[in-house]
Amino acid sequence: TGGPFCEPWVAVGCSSEKASNNAATSSVDVAKSTIESQDSSAASNLYSCTLSVLVGKAERARVAGGESNLLELPLVGLGTAFTPEDLQNESVADEAYSQLAADRTKLAITTAVACNIRLVETSTSHRNQRTVGAALRSALDSGFCRREELFVAARICRCRSEWEVKQEVDLLLEELQLDYVDLLSMDIPPERVPKAWPWLEKVHREGRARFLGVLNFDLLGHKVCCDVFREFLAEVTIPPAVHAMEVHPLNTNEEMASCCRGLGIQVLAYSPLAAPHKVEAFMRALTRSDAKDMRPLLKLSESAVLKDIGERHGVSSAQVALRWNLQRGHCVVPKSFVEEHIAENSQLFHFALSSKEMAILSGLHKGLRAERFLQQALVQGPKALPRMTREAQDTCEAILAKFRGPGQSGTPGDEQQIQEELAELYRQQEVLKGRGKGFEVPVFKEAGQNGGLGSPAMVQAVKASR
Repeated sequence: TGGPFCEPWVAVGCSSEKASNNAATSSVDVAKSTIESQDSSAASNLYSCTLSVLVGKAERARVAGGESNLLELPLVGLGTAFTPEDLQNESVADEAYSQLAADRTKLAITTAVACNIRLVETSTSHRNQRTVGAALRSALDSGFCRREELFVAARICRCRSEWEVKQEVDLLLEELQLDYVDLLSMDIPPERVPKAWPWLEKVHREGRARFLGVLNFDLLGHKVCCDVFREFLAEVTIPPAVHAMEVHPLNTNEEMASCCRGLGIQVLAYSPLAAPHKVEAFMRALTRSDAKDMRPLLKLSESAVLKDIGERHGVSSAQVALRWNLQRGHCVVPKSFVEEHIAENSQLFHFALSSKEMAILSGLHKGLRAERFLQQALVQGPKALPRMTREAQDTCEAILAKFRGPGQSGTPGDEQQIQEELAELYRQQEVLKGRGKGFEVPVFKEAGQNGGLGSPAMVQAVKASR
């Protein structure tokens, strides 16, 4: 597609560590020559596995503009939390739900490992560690990968005392059938982390967790989260290597991401596709017309902007959203239980987004946190609109307050202007590439209420980039 990461051989060779670079080139060359001389599936598997691990390392150094303290953390992983919302329109009896969840989780992990995804995330709150452990053990026993190639990121949520932390870790390792996890984090409110952190440091010293992580300091609020996080870091003996939080174009979390970048702490983006199943659960409580107008605004998969950028690069909207995170230097752990989607989510290294496309996608920020939508969906009685940015809140409230007559739709009056801004950007890019004026400008399709670029601030960002 013309991006700087089209050739995997180039990507492998851009690691900043000379020794790693030589090893990468050597391993890939061996696999490549084996494939050329013998058209064997074993050689292909060797090449794809080597490429997956090493391209990830090289890509992080390239897209983030530097090295990470946790260079060996794979760029792309798999989330394993199976919830009733993942069933979508399926009807399943209560007694069959647990077995169905276990079967689909095993299939997802097996598919991910076969697609050379080596980062697997799990949590004691998911209540599926035995299933995850069995799937990982099967992958190891079958020779798909070695233990040192896997990166298991685990979270514990019962941390009220040192004894409770020990019990949680003991049970976690027993059910995962592992001697240690690669990353251990506490899934508790950030204000409780400082008290419990010494207990997690002890687990690390015992060799049962190679790295430690924290979650969701961004939930403290954009005005105080970085200050509180720095105060926490000043008091610890072993600093966290990873900060996990919800990051996607509809919730850029720029302040906390910049703070972590400056401190050398790796950002792990969970819900990098904005958890569409959680947002859809809230949509079911709305009228059909309101939900139709609100989906392009609040669901990444239905954003006209992502669709058009994806068409330009020959990829899906999901791949565009994931690539946006990667180019910000983040790791991503998208969740899917569909084999085709898992494979698609791993194919992110053959295209690159331009700086202007990155700015446009960042301009979609609406402060959308998917978990808030799910919590409101589960509330009995009237639903309240979850808190977002003021502009997004006002737009959604206008949709809900709209009186609809025959043939009315939720298309905003300035949507055509926003479309023309992106179209003009692409025209300029094509002229610079020497393709002339014969380029067919992409057109948004089925954009609903404010389904274009989003806030006026984003439009100004596009104008400034011109």
